[in-house]
Amino acid sequence: MRYLIVFLFALCFVACQQNDSIVPDVAKSSKEYSVSDKSVTRAIQTYREPTNEEKQVLSTDFPYLNTDRVMVTDEANPLYNCIAYSMGLEDRWIDPESPLSSFQQQYQNAKILYYAPNNYSVTSTLDYNADVDGWGTSDRNMTHGSKRYSGTTWESKLGRYLRITHDRLGLMGNLYGDVQTSFNISNSRMSEIARTIEMDTLTMSDKEKIKKLASQVPDSIRSRFSILVDKWNFAIDHNPKTRYSASTYSYAGLPEFNSLKSMGEQIIPLIMERLINPSDFYLLVLYEAVQNDSNQKITYKNGDFHILEGEQNRAIRCVKKWLEQLK
Repeated sequence: MRYLIVFLFALCFVACQQNDSIVPDVAKSSKEYSVSDKSVTRAIQTYREPTNEEKQVLSTDFPYLNTDRVMVTDEANPLYNCIAYSMGLEDRWIDPESPLSSFQQQYQNAKILYYAPNNYSVTSTLDYNADVDGWGTSDRNMTHGSKRYSGTTWESKLGRYLRITHDRLGLMGNLYGDVQTSFNISNSRMSEIARTIEMDTLTMSDKEKIKKLASQVPDSIRSRFSILVDKWNFAIDHNPKTRYSASTYSYAGLPEFNSLKSMGEQIIPLIMERLINPSDFYLLVLYEAVQNDSNQKITYKNGDFHILEGEQNRAIRCVKKWLEQLK
């Protein structure tokens, strides 16, 4: 009898092991898995139906979107956008370049410049086998990037808002326009680009110096700045033109931005203090508006390898440049 119990226990153990081997990917700790031999990165913590409120918002802003076919694959997150995610990256925000030719270069150089999993090659627009679509209201104004999720289902990070699955052309409309270009994954090396970007960092001493300088700004200015930033941030999240936008420069079109801009250069130390926080990189737009010294702005020239570094790294370089001129 004792041997029979041991035998049955062993059978149960083997069965459990086999069951573990077929647990869906969403239950595993890794965020990397393969679909049709193509590496796909997904945030596995979220896979749910949109709430009724979210459906209402999405159907209002995207009239061609069938919300009954939508699944939420990540919650609202200001740290990355559609361009980065369509390249397989979830740790940075990359503004879309325009015109179309510059936008295409972002994807063609993604592997070397961003350490993205792959480079991308341009294919015929709306190619059935394409991996990524690039959107724009015209070929002079690129707005969005979406990627194939599975089969005929596509996936998009909607600006700072949710990441969702959708029909391929479900996001057509005034906000993103239409598909202007499509890409296939390409592992070929881009030999003409020999240099890679090293991410910049701030030392603890740098951060302490910035906080000290910010603390010297009068309390009345600090208080007004904080209130206006909160109002601006609220407007960004609630105006469809900015909520879904892949470009932080669209935020400058809000009335709340003008209120901040009118405060002038006196708020620069406060902006620098905010830029220490990776999620506040969007304040670069405000800094560029109030900084009158063009030498203190981070701008790109043709051929500058930093041009596709991502907004978070550009923010850190901007802070370091500002600190250097104080020495």
